[in-house]
Amino acid sequence: MSSIIRADTIQDLSGNNIINESGDTITIGASGDTTNIVGTLQNNGSAVGGANTPAFQVTAGTSSQSLSNDTWTKINLGTEVFDTDSAFSSNKFTVPSSEGGKYSFTYGIAVFNIDDSETVETKLYKNGSAIDNTHVIRRATGSNQLVFAQSTQIVVLSASDYIELYGKQTEGGSQDTNYSHVFLSGYKLIGA
Repeated sequence: MSSIIRADTIQDLSGNNIINESGDTITIGASGDTTNIVGTLQNNGSAVGGANTPAFQVTAGTSSQSLSNDTWTKINLGTEVFDTDSAFSSNKFTVPSSEGGKYSFTYGIAVFNIDDSETVETKLYKNGSAIDNTHVIRRATGSNQLVFAQSTQIVVLSASDYIELYGKQTEGGSQDTNYSHVFLSGYKLIGA
């Protein structure tokens, strides 16, 4: 046997609306209330909510790095700003098990003493190989310039895939990065 309760409004003992239905809109609670959902909140059978994790941000800290002329060099990223899943280590982000999906990465480097028409380049590497669509080039427009190359990319990753940041400059000889402008950050996209 089943029962049906019909009501437009359910109130607490003080007369405050807990659940209110008006037209096709159901309101749970009131402004300032805390609503605790036990179980999984769903929208047409799919879970709602979640967090953009794993997420991390790392920098070069206070150390410049020498980049040889016209040579892709792995960038040293020794200072973690945050790392939600302890997934960044040894200059690379490794996707934790069960966390495959689409990730958004923002990254950049800056190099000192780049002269007119010479370049600074940066790109992401996935599992030790360059990802072609993540390549960014910035060209100097003067002498002894500090040149930035930075970008944001979305990359599809599986568990255990890893991402590294590489840089290159074409000034001739070795040039140093500006450590305060070297960074890599990323997070998993929800619902993508």
